Amino acid sequence: MIKTIQLLLLIFGFSIVVKAEEIRLNKNEVYFLGEGLNYLQDVHEEHTYESILNNLKEFNVSEQELFVDRASVGKYWFYFSIKNELNEEVWIDVSNAILTYIELYRFDENFVLIDSVIGGSMRSDELRATNGFTFVERIASADENETLNILIAVKTNINFEVPIFIGTLPKIMSNREAYDYFSVFTIGAFLVFFLYNFFIYLSTKSSVYLSYSVYLIAAVLVGTYLNHYPVIEYFLGPNISYNYLDIWLWSLFASAGIFTINYFDLKNADATFYYFILVFIFIFLAFGVLNVIVPLPYIANIFQVFAVLYFVGCLFFAYRLLLRGEKKARLYCFGWSFLITGALAYVASYNGFLPYNAYTRNLSYFGYLMEAMIFSHALGQRLTGLQKQGQILNTSLHRKNEQLTALNESLDAFNYHVNHDLKTVLNNTLAMTKMIRKYNELGDSEKVKDIINRLESVAENGASTVKSFLSIGSINYLQNKENQVKLDVKEELNSIVKLNSLENQISVNIICDELTHFKIHPKAFESIFLNLFTNTIKYSNQSPTATVTFSEIDDNVKIIYRDNGRGINMEKYGHKIFRPFERGDASVDEEGTGVGLYVLNRIVLNYNGIVQLNSAPGKGIEMIIQIPTT
Repeated sequence: MIKTIQLLLLIFGFSIVVKAEEIRLNKNEVYFLGEGLNYLQDVHEEHTYESILNNLKEFNVSEQELFVDRASVGKYWFYFSIKNELNEEVWIDVSNAILTYIELYRFDENFVLIDSVIGGSMRSDELRATNGFTFVERIASADENETLNILIAVKTNINFEVPIFIGTLPKIMSNREAYDYFSVFTIGAFLVFFLYNFFIYLSTKSSVYLSYSVYLIAAVLVGTYLNHYPVIEYFLGPNISYNYLDIWLWSLFASAGIFTINYFDLKNADATFYYFILVFIFIFLAFGVLNVIVPLPYIANIFQVFAVLYFVGCLFFAYRLLLRGEKKARLYCFGWSFLITGALAYVASYNGFLPYNAYTRNLSYFGYLMEAMIFSHALGQRLTGLQKQGQILNTSLHRKNEQLTALNESLDAFNYHVNHDLKTVLNNTLAMTKMIRKYNELGDSEKVKDIINRLESVAENGASTVKSFLSIGSINYLQNKENQVKLDVKEELNSIVKLNSLENQISVNIICDELTHFKIHPKAFESIFLNLFTNTIKYSNQSPTATVTFSEIDDNVKIIYRDNGRGINMEKYGHKIFRPFERGDASVDEEGTGVGLYVLNRIVLNYNGIVQLNSAPGKGIEMIIQIPTT
């Protein structure tokens, strides 16, 4: 087993020569002491180093590559021997910044105490032999070449993880830096992700970016703490950082949960997932409160169980959303899977399932980084989606604005015409009523009958004006795709002629070039052709005739309408032919409101189509309409 681990560690750049009794050193190597290490648990902290020396036979020999144990009260004692043949100083790095107290005793080969050092995270920085968070001390001077016996006692509030490295100071510090590089790189990467998401939040004011920014900061503080680069100590101090871990550790789980709620809009997307997160946030907060009155070792193990359940539960619910067709869940599941894989690799490395080195020990960082990268990408996609929605909304608003502008112009023109026409109607009605009374008193029934006929004509003109306005208001309704029907064009046109009693007023010739059906709102179709037919009837000096040709060209329905009417002077009236309440020929005496072609044009435009009018005086009109089929 030892040789297998030696081979694996050689691949990763380390070498081991470990015996339970004695370690022999090589100046070019850093030795990792785990398997074969002698240990004894001191639950009640009843032993001193003197009593321990009398109980060396009670020590157990570790079979783990790295010594680990669950969180518990008390401390562990470790014992090993070393022989310095380097003619250089030999140093030790107990490479765990979360060990709260460390006692190191050096004995000669006869177990006579040479000296002792006390350290740990709860000790002052001034007592540390080197700059750094871990316990680095000299255990042999250059001229101490006899066998030395080393006794170490450690305490911690969470899992016991005791990686011990031995070598010359340059090798020890180089090895320590290899671990620290990962922490520094991770902090830098997370700060980039934080700034990216926070600046997006400042621009969008979207809570999902703020919650993820908070989560990134919490991940840096917790991640570096668990990987022996405790940045949190600078902010909270050692007492809260190490003795009251749970009163701030909840921030990681809470911020991750709040981000998840915002990312998926869980209140609406998945109520069960939503309440699952809220319950666990409450549980973690409860642990924080409990940690104020209960020492951390008593609750650390159960806290870890809830943490695992929380992360696995979030992943489970995310995959459930994915199976339900939630597109946003794909990247979330991908990122969360990397995070949990990194966490499992972290656990595997200090439980001996993976070789313990700077790479495997920091695999949790890789999980965090991949998760942060994927989530930031997902949020970037979300921003792109919001931008596309904004562009679509802007386009829609632009179209609506154009429609409103046109409608306002219509209303302005309508107000003028209504004001003018209704005044005329009212004035004429009043005048004619007086005339009817006058001629009625004179007994001139023929005159009264004539005035009544003229009065009916005036009333009909006023009603026509109001009807035209109401037709303008219904145009947008006619575009509703839910109300569109696939029409038989010949049948529908003949029906329009018949239902409006136009059989004796106009002759309609229908030509279909392989296009017999057309999907459109029936009333829109009727409005288009009824306006065309009535204009042909109204403005013809001979028997009104119209030819309608239907064809399909490049995914467009093409309609060509030709008649034998008077025609229009396009140079003179072409610019206002599609304006509301404008007439193509102001000299004609026929009644009309000038709304027909305006309504026709608006309907076609609402279907994203185009209208083209060709005409000349005495040559009738040619109306070309193209409407997309999709």
